[in-house]
Amino acid sequence: HQRGPIVQGGVVNYPIKSHVPDPLSQPENCYHVFYHPAAAALNESATLDGVIVTGGCAAVNPSGTYETGNMGGGMFNEGCSPTVRNTSFLGNHAVWSGAAVYNRNGCAPLFDCCAVIGNRASYYGSAVFNEVSAGMYLNVTIAYNRAGYTTIHDWFANPIYMNTTITANRVQINWYGGAVCNDFGTHIFINSIICGNEAATAGPYGGQVVASNPSYPPIMTCCLIEGGVDGVVTAGENPVPVAFPNLGLVDAD
Repeated sequence: HQRGPIVQGGVVNYPIKSHVPDPLSQPENCYHVFYHPAAAALNESATLDGVIVTGGCAAVNPSGTYETGNMGGGMFNEGCSPTVRNTSFLGNHAVWSGAAVYNRNGCAPLFDCCAVIGNRASYYGSAVFNEVSAGMYLNVTIAYNRAGYTTIHDWFANPIYMNTTITANRVQINWYGGAVCNDFGTHIFINSIICGNEAATAGPYGGQVVASNPSYPPIMTCCLIEGGVDGVVTAGENPVPVAFPNLGLVDAD
């Protein structure tokens, strides 16, 4: 069968920005393109392969409250752990968080050779929000996403990002880092690149990656980070570099 677009090594096979729809232009669309409630009990044998996930609009309450209908415009997983391969999440929206993907309550999905591009969240996680979940992001590109506060937000979560590129994302307020917020979790980055992410306005917590609590540092090995060690900080009025276990960072500049 015909796949499109095919994503290999986290790179889409056509020009990115000219093909991404505006996620705010379709408010009548469904809240989630893929909705996996806990009752579905999906495991790794449930596979999505070679699909474009686009146009999801999680906006059941435009005021932006914490509720399922405001999360996971592209995919919402509640205690489910599907396998997603060769798939692009393009132009999805969430009023609250997790515009492309929201994982909650014990999820451990695998995203392999995927692209997460041009999604928008009004608050947190324009690309991904992991809430008390794990999962693996392998050969994934995360780019050109927009949010109020965070691009990737890991809350009491322990995901692994391997061979992943996170670049050209933008947040309105640099409250939790331009790229990744490690919020009381221990996420792991291996052989990954984080650079070129920015905030429209300055906030108290700088850096590409922010750990909200120094007791929960991320583990980063063989990574290129804009600013090197200084690009990964603990939250506070005077952000300081995180004390990393197994640290292997090179300044992406």
